[in-house]
Amino acid sequence: MKTLKIDMIRTFRVCTLMLLDIILINLSVIFSLFLRHECSMAMLVDSLHVQGYLIVALPYTVLTVGIFAAFHLYRSLWEFAGVNELGYIILAALISNVLLFPLCMLMDVTLPRSLPIINALVLMAATSGLRYAYRYARKMRNRFENDRRPTLMIGAGASG
Repeated sequence: MKTLKIDMIRTFRVCTLMLLDIILINLSVIFSLFLRHECSMAMLVDSLHVQGYLIVALPYTVLTVGIFAAFHLYRSLWEFAGVNELGYIILAALISNVLLFPLCMLMDVTLPRSLPIINALVLMAATSGLRYAYRYARKMRNRFENDRRPTLMIGAGASG
């Protein structure tokens, strides 16, 4: 029974993280287009690039979430956030943006050539920021919830 409860909590956390990633993936492209058009809303609207992105938004989002899952970004839930996880985010963001152009060509959508470069940087920052904010929030919650004495565990596997 206790295992079922832990699995349900973990599933809820993974689904929440995945939903937040879906939002961030799409917002990062819109923000990257905004940056590409010199932070001018008028230029962005006149360019029709947002309408073009909306055509490829669903396949790109599914592709990016799949790449994130392939790089195990939903497995660890950032209990021990570190260099390895950050490396996975960088690789996943780069690969998803490299695959954006073939997807656009396949769906006959024209987007700026600089979009994958800008979006890769924005997506890396947004995704890693979300992960570290999640880790920090869990740390703060555990700090205030538990009045435990710090203990050093030797030979504790991944956490030791």
